Amino acid sequence: MQVVGKILTVWGQVEFSHASVFPVCVGLAPTLPLTKAYWAVVSFEARQKMVDAAMRAAFQYKPRFLAEWDTLNNRLVAKNKVRNKIAHGSVVKSIQGTTEKLAFVPYFYANMDTNFDHGSGRFKTGMGVADLNAIAKSFGELNRDLREFQQKVFLDQLAQLTQVSPSEAQASQPPHYARARFQAALTRPLRSLLAILRRK
Repeated sequence: MQVVGKILTVWGQVEFSHASVFPVCVGLAPTLPLTKAYWAVVSFEARQKMVDAAMRAAFQYKPRFLAEWDTLNNRLVAKNKVRNKIAHGSVVKSIQGTTEKLAFVPYFYANMDTNFDHGSGRFKTGMGVADLNAIAKSFGELNRDLREFQQKVFLDQLAQLTQVSPSEAQASQPPHYARARFQAALTRPLRSLLAILRRK
C-alpha cells in the first residue's frame, strides 16, 4: 500500500514544521542552535514535551497564542500515537473464501497472537485504503497549521520591533525579507552601543 509510505513521509514534514516552530519561542532571529538542539533529541515524544514547555513559558502573557498552541500540541500528541501505530504495523493478506484482500494492521507483531482468527483466515482489526488516506490528510492539515502558527508568531514579533502591524508585514514583504528586517532591528541597538564605546 503506497499510502503507508505517504503517511510516514507527511509525518516527517510535521516533525520538520515542529522543529521550525521551536525557535520562535525565544523571539530571536538566529535559529540554528535551537534547531540543532531539537534534532539532537531522538524521541519525538521528548521533543514534543521540550517544545511544549518552551512555548508555555514564552506565551504565558499571550493567552491568544497560548490557546492556539495548546490545541496544536494536543493534536501533535494524538497524531504521534497514530503515527506509531502505522510505523509498527504491516500490510497483510486476508483470505476470505476465494477472495484475497489487503489490509493494514497497526502494531502487527505486538498483537499477532491475538489479532488473527485462524477459523476465518482473517485479521480481526485492520485498516483499508480509505482509513489510511484519512490519516495522511489529517497529518497534512497538522503540518499546514504548524507552519501558519510559526508565521503568525514571527510576524507578531516583527511588528513589536518595527512598529508595523503583522498584516502589513505579511502583505508588504516576503518572509525572507521580513526575517532580514527582523535581524536588522535586533542588531541596530547593539551596533549603536558598539559605536559609542569605540569613540571613548
